Amino acid sequence: MFEQLFDLLLAAWPAVSLVLTGLVFGAVTITNIYSLGPETKIADIEATADADTTATFAHGLGAAPAEVYFTYLLAAGALSLWRATTVDGTNVVCTKSTPVGSGAAGAQVRLIVKRPHTLGR
Repeated sequence: MFEQLFDLLLAAWPAVSLVLTGLVFGAVTITNIYSLGPETKIADIEATADADTTATFAHGLGAAPAEVYFTYLLAAGALSLWRATTVDGTNVVCTKSTPVGSGAAGAQVRLIVKRPHTLGR
């Protein structure tokens, strides 16, 4: 049921302009898209050049995320194979393994991180 609500929120998102800030790490831009309170954070990752292979997202959940999801927004995101390489209580470090042809393509990947359930904390 939560997943259906989450999908509805994402579907309605273009009508809502709450983009908080674009954080630039080197030439990779991470844009905070949405926050479901302290439990879930959503951000878009954009690599502006092929050589930009790492993005660090400071999630601010206060605990290591229990779940990390990637949604590919463009073909360049899927082709570049973004994945979480380090997940801890402060950051999710994302790395792409195929840099060729994956830069300067707009937001390629949507990163969704969820905090552990209160029973697991």
